[in-house]
Amino acid sequence: MGITLPGRSHGRRCFACIHSFEPGEEGRAGVENHTVSHPDLTPLDAAGKDAEVCGAGERLQEVFGREPKLLRPPYGAVDDGVRLAAKACGVKALITWTHDFTTWGETSPTPRLRAGDIVLLHFTPTPAADLRRALGAARAAGVESAALVSYLEAAGVF
Repeated sequence: MGITLPGRSHGRRCFACIHSFEPGEEGRAGVENHTVSHPDLTPLDAAGKDAEVCGAGERLQEVFGREPKLLRPPYGAVDDGVRLAAKACGVKALITWTHDFTTWGETSPTPRLRAGDIVLLHFTPTPAADLRRALGAARAAGVESAALVSYLEAAGVF
């Protein structure tokens, strides 16, 4: 899940497997590609990678009326084959993260953030607490939160 923190843009980007959203939810967030079924893409052959990435992109196009431009590979697993599949499927940028603030069972130690870090959150029972922890870490580090989409727009990705 990508959550926009207060910053220069009000645009939101959310990465989700295609079964996570239903028609009629368009306009609530820009939904980007996170594959069809959330596998580690790296061990898949080229056809498997294409099926996961292109398949999700095609379905998101059908549901939301726009082709996703970003891919957050499950588990952050990227290799040259994933890069090739992403490019072949129209992906403009692969997005990975620096720190995952999601509470998975128990709260992990809060990392020290630096300017440019990308924070990851997930749809879990604790997103509000996880977001507060991420914002607190940003304040403690003296960095401001900003929407990733602002930087991607400036780089010409959108």
